[in-house]
Amino acid sequence: MNFFIIHPGIGVAILGAVVLALTGAEALYADMGHFGRKPISRAWFILVLPALLLNYFGQGALVLGNPEAVRNPFYLLAPSWALLPLIGLSTMATIIASQAVISGAFSMTLQAIQLGYIPRMHIQHTSSDAQGQIYIGAVNWALMVGVIMLVIGFESSGALASAYGVAVTGTMLCTTILVSTVMLMLWKWPPLLAVPLLICLLLVDGLFFAANVPKIFQGGAFPVLAGAVLFILMTTWKRGKQLLAERIDEGGLPLP
Repeated sequence: MNFFIIHPGIGVAILGAVVLALTGAEALYADMGHFGRKPISRAWFILVLPALLLNYFGQGALVLGNPEAVRNPFYLLAPSWALLPLIGLSTMATIIASQAVISGAFSMTLQAIQLGYIPRMHIQHTSSDAQGQIYIGAVNWALMVGVIMLVIGFESSGALASAYGVAVTGTMLCTTILVSTVMLMLWKWPPLLAVPLLICLLLVDGLFFAANVPKIFQGGAFPVLAGAVLFILMTTWKRGKQLLAERIDEGGLPLP
């Protein structure tokens, strides 16, 4: 905290850089509909959190002991003979992470269909036991085309990281605002209990988002524009269905 008080500018820049360390957290909530709370909680506390702590603390210790390792602390953690296995492990982790995002996209698409914000799509239920395990071919192919276009368009992982940081922190901020609405209006939490908690959450999410605002001019504008376009399309579809239903009701014959 003293560092942020003494060096506020550098502190904001650091927040914008380290935000990628927690970008997988939002995928956990998107996957809740697929796997449920218990599997995700157990996987997080038993495996993911300890592994991340060891990894990040190890990188920090390496950089403190050898400042030259800052150029690539992750791969320099291991001896030279373990470089290729570590690359293979990283590739597998990337595939798993992408699968989590794809599953989350399926879940959110299903919810949007049920709420009437997008047209109906062909949905395949891949499990006879778990209702949330689904596959939506149109979304899967759209994601593939979108990823290929993004990789070609951005050309570098640095530009993609900027876009990803803006997207993730914006999602976290919007989620906190929505949770605030649900807690106060739907769950009827006492304001004295809910407001302090929400202020803390909004403060953290707001700081992370503010730290990533400068990245909007470095490729971060894409997720903002994409979100705006999707918002307009979804709300237009919803409003159009409402107007159509009202017109049908006006022209219908009353039941005897």
